[in-house]
Amino acid sequence: MSYIKEIKQEIVNYLCGKEGLKDEFIDLLKSGGLSEKDGYEIKENLLNEIDSTKDLNLVFYTSLEDKNFPMSKLNEYTKNEEYRKLVRKQYPKSIDEAVDMLIEELDKESIVNTKNLEKEYFRNIVHFGLGLYVRNHFGINNGEAAELVSDIGRNSEDFIFLSDDYSGVLMDKLWERVQEDYDEIIQSKE
Repeated sequence: MSYIKEIKQEIVNYLCGKEGLKDEFIDLLKSGGLSEKDGYEIKENLLNEIDSTKDLNLVFYTSLEDKNFPMSKLNEYTKNEEYRKLVRKQYPKSIDEAVDMLIEELDKESIVNTKNLEKEYFRNIVHFGLGLYVRNHFGINNGEAAELVSDIGRNSEDFIFLSDDYSGVLMDKLWERVQEDYDEIIQSKE
């Protein structure tokens, strides 16, 4: 299991419990009118995303929100610093790590399409798809990915101000890596 997957497993254990459901999680569910069955469904959603690049904190919030859970109760459950530190560990720390994660996540067709597009066009068409995904799931929009944001700032020729700018730099770097290492990447997808 990779380091990130281990961190994500720790997040699931922290939120829901390692074996079954922990008492604090059951109490949280009941306080919002949900059952233990709902808790197991939420835990299963989280476990299904361990292998993805998705932000498990966002998946957790969305899973509860989909069940009309009162968000004010959830915020109290996840505000402590111990949990916040754990969440921050799941995000890539550098541009290279972020691009590696994206390449691992993308399918062969997406890599081929990236290879065949001009850089500016690629950046523009992925802004609201892959770019938004990166902003949401790599900790850029929630302000938790300080190391990644810092690395992007250090390695960018332009002034970076908005989260869109940060994801734009990552999209450029992804495009460049695909152009440079295309054959190797495609071979890894077969």
